[in-house]
Amino acid sequence: MVRDMTSLFLLLLIGIIASRGYCLIQCFHSRSVLTRCGNSIVNGIEIDVATLHMPSSLKKLANQFREITDDRLKLKQLLFFASQCKPLDPAFKFPSNKVPGCTSEVYIHATQRENKKIYFEVDSDSQMTKGLAVFLAKGLSGNSPNAITKVDPLFMRYAGISASLTTGRTNGFMNMLTVMKEKAASLC
Repeated sequence: MVRDMTSLFLLLLIGIIASRGYCLIQCFHSRSVLTRCGNSIVNGIEIDVATLHMPSSLKKLANQFREITDDRLKLKQLLFFASQCKPLDPAFKFPSNKVPGCTSEVYIHATQRENKKIYFEVDSDSQMTKGLAVFLAKGLSGNSPNAITKVDPLFMRYAGISASLTTGRTNGFMNMLTVMKEKAASLC
């Protein structure tokens, strides 16, 4: 009897979910994701992945981070990014390249090359913050100013980065993204 009631409950639940246009999709690493019309539910927030503005380089990084299910491994990957970062030339460590609102010192330098694409160089006195800055630099460098300024900050949730960070680091990450967008817009 209990087995039949459990089966009946599951069928009823699946029916309710399906009637609202949702599907439970099995993803890599045995994760299930509730989706609706190509959308993802991330931390209880529905994200329309199809309209989430991300250049392909950022989308690739976001998808790679999304596949890492252990938050500690995400943090280790960010620390690895930091370890691979070349120090920023001290000549570029001036006030207009400093990111405001970060507890760590973060510097972002942007250049536009002949191909009209923007490239970022970053540095920070904190390894974790440097890793976050490198993540953004890798994801945004080599794109047009227009593509960079359109980036939707919800990509953080999609990639699962914000779940691994403290509130202060999340705010700092958003400040870095804002500075990169502003620098890209100024180089148009």
